[in-house]
Amino acid sequence: MERTNIVPERRFVTVLFGDIKGFTTLSEYLDPEDVEDIINEIFTLFRKIIEENGGYVDKFIGDAVMAVFGAPRMHEDDARRAVISAIEMQEVLKEINNKRNMNLFMRIGINTGNALWSSIAGEKPTVMGDAVNVAQRLESICEPGKIFVSEKVEQLAGKYFYFKDRGEVKVKGRSEALKVFEVLGEKTPFSEFLIRGRIKTPFLEREKEIEKLKEHLKESISEGNARFVLIKGEAGIGKSRLSYEFIEKAKKEFSQVKEFIVHSDPLRSGAFLPVIQILRMQLEVALKEHSYVIKEIEDLLSKTGKYSHTEISTFTKIIDELLYPRESGREFHDEARIFRERLSALKAVFEAIFSKDFGSYILVFDDFHRADVDTRKFIEYLTASPPEVPILFLIASREDLESMDNISIIELRPLSKLSLFQIVKTIFDVEQEDIHEEFVDFIINKTAGNPYYMEELLLYLKDRDLVQYNPLRISGEGIFVPETLQGILVEKVDTLPQDMKKVIKYAACIGKVFWKKVLEEVLEKETGNILTELELEGLIFREPHSAIEGDIEYAFKHELLRESTYSLLTRRERETIHRKIGEVLESRAKNESILFNAAYHYKHGREEEKASKLFEKAGDIAFDKGYFSFALNCYECAGRSPVLILKKAHTLENLSFYKEGEELLRQHIEFIREREDLYFQYKIRLASLLEKQAKFDEALEELEEACTSHRADIKSEALYKRAWILFKKAKYKESLEWAKSSLTIIEKELEVRTYEKELIRRKGSVYNLIASIYHRQGNYKEALEHYTNAKSLFEKINRKSSVA
Repeated sequence: MERTNIVPERRFVTVLFGDIKGFTTLSEYLDPEDVEDIINEIFTLFRKIIEENGGYVDKFIGDAVMAVFGAPRMHEDDARRAVISAIEMQEVLKEINNKRNMNLFMRIGINTGNALWSSIAGEKPTVMGDAVNVAQRLESICEPGKIFVSEKVEQLAGKYFYFKDRGEVKVKGRSEALKVFEVLGEKTPFSEFLIRGRIKTPFLEREKEIEKLKEHLKESISEGNARFVLIKGEAGIGKSRLSYEFIEKAKKEFSQVKEFIVHSDPLRSGAFLPVIQILRMQLEVALKEHSYVIKEIEDLLSKTGKYSHTEISTFTKIIDELLYPRESGREFHDEARIFRERLSALKAVFEAIFSKDFGSYILVFDDFHRADVDTRKFIEYLTASPPEVPILFLIASREDLESMDNISIIELRPLSKLSLFQIVKTIFDVEQEDIHEEFVDFIINKTAGNPYYMEELLLYLKDRDLVQYNPLRISGEGIFVPETLQGILVEKVDTLPQDMKKVIKYAACIGKVFWKKVLEEVLEKETGNILTELELEGLIFREPHSAIEGDIEYAFKHELLRESTYSLLTRRERETIHRKIGEVLESRAKNESILFNAAYHYKHGREEEKASKLFEKAGDIAFDKGYFSFALNCYECAGRSPVLILKKAHTLENLSFYKEGEELLRQHIEFIREREDLYFQYKIRLASLLEKQAKFDEALEELEEACTSHRADIKSEALYKRAWILFKKAKYKESLEWAKSSLTIIEKELEVRTYEKELIRRKGSVYNLIASIYHRQGNYKEALEHYTNAKSLFEKINRKSSVA
């Protein structure tokens, strides 16, 4: 890349650091220009390997190379791509050693972690951070000719490679020892599900799909023709798992069923590669001589009685070239004709070799959305004219196959909440009654019912002790995106054009739910059709209703996707965007919910003072509406000032958490003794909480000092509270005296502040109490008069709960 100014991003990357040893010795007897030629040859080949595997050459430094996988574009298997590149680089170096009679060796270290992807002073983009340092340290302790990786790489790529645990190693510049693994070699490619090597969770909600597949297999066997089924769904929805479970059941219920599973791999180039893998397995090519295999193909084609000697010869020659590729030196002048002949040959051989055993077959093409163009064309060719053999083709793909005929579709849906309970029970070994429903809601919100996402997130939480038991619930806060899902989730975002990518990153900053006009105001430009395009990409969806009047509300498909997109933003970007969102939402806030949202963004934009004020304001509005749980949450977010402590205690009282409210006030009351007015207010609230616990005498003691306050509002409130407690103790005469004293003070205050809402509320409460006293004394006329006065006052300030 040239000098450029890119948008900095925080990225989850795999870093490869390699250093060639032996150049110093070469330089002693070779001309410097010859050494330069060798270095150029090696590094040119290294660049080709790295880039073909989806990596980015960060830099060449002397005789060392640094490569990055996961920036500027992430793949779901970046750790695997890095290890494959390392293996291929070691192989290339051996070939060059043999060719030039040299003795060069390479040490390679690979690590995965978070890093900053940025351009310094407009230079070529690079990654920075501890992930790079660890890769370099691994290289420095690696033995020549070997590849050392970190524990994180081993976890992410363990299903693709064999590793040897080399134990913990202390390295320079790090306080903690590194757990090191050596790469031994690559495992045989197989389906994504089976490579994982273990079934961790029960197979749920796919009974209807299994029955449909059984019906297709029955039809294929009874009619002797191939059937094609597309198993469609997003990454992690369970396509591979469904195929595996169906095969296990089919082998028990149907005689002579044989299965082949092939995996489309973008890192394994070659025309018709999955198809050729199936031919190799059915013909047992690895166990037979080349000439024997070719003779067997000729015989099988001949036995069908469908083809002439010329056709058999042509087909055999084509299959020979596909099974045993070699440099032919021929030039094809009519490539379209040659391709048609290959399709015909493959179909003919398919029919012939799958007819020889008189059995039935299930062929699984896993990850078909990654298949090479030739393989896709071949399957399309077969669907147009199905082979006359009992084969059930299962095509597992994230995409539609719109150009194909004669193909049934099974589209997998997310799992339900009930199934999630079963998965949680299995992973955490708990009973359903020991699982907090909020925990299940949290997982559903994060994963939208995707079984693989569910499983990985649950294991992530379990492995890191991020849960509490009895009942099972989340402990701690933060962004929970397992490393195993980072690539899958970000890969699609990375493929978006820059304008779309910017929009979705800003939307992720707003939250799982966001609004079109708010987003446009934050972006300071219109989004045009971008949101519609993001919706078509399956990343977001439009909500039927909006929390902000006159705006259109959207939501991310699931919270994990939002969090992964959000994680791309640098800390500075996040803070700037959050502040802007806070300003926009504050200007539009018409209710406590949007006000809370604005405060949240100010907080994450490091505008702590603004955030605290808005949280408190949202809490006050919610309290007045009787939304006490929400109000308590707002006050908790606002901070721990003495006034907020008082408001929290009042809210706890309204939620009937009397003991908790009392304890909260007692913890803080001594710290505000010098602030007399606030101290008295604490005392009044404490008395109210004690009264609710029927601790009447203690409550009266707490009121003693407050009843002597020089502030009219505090004194009237203390007198009223005293009257109320005496009423609860059935001391009606004393209660009436104190209530009237309180009323006198309030009426004097109202002469000055005629329409103050709080004073009117307190006067209405005192009237209510006096009415109740008269009621208990049997003075119904006075009681009715005071009840009527109270009702009138509450109606005046629209306090409906008190009116009732």
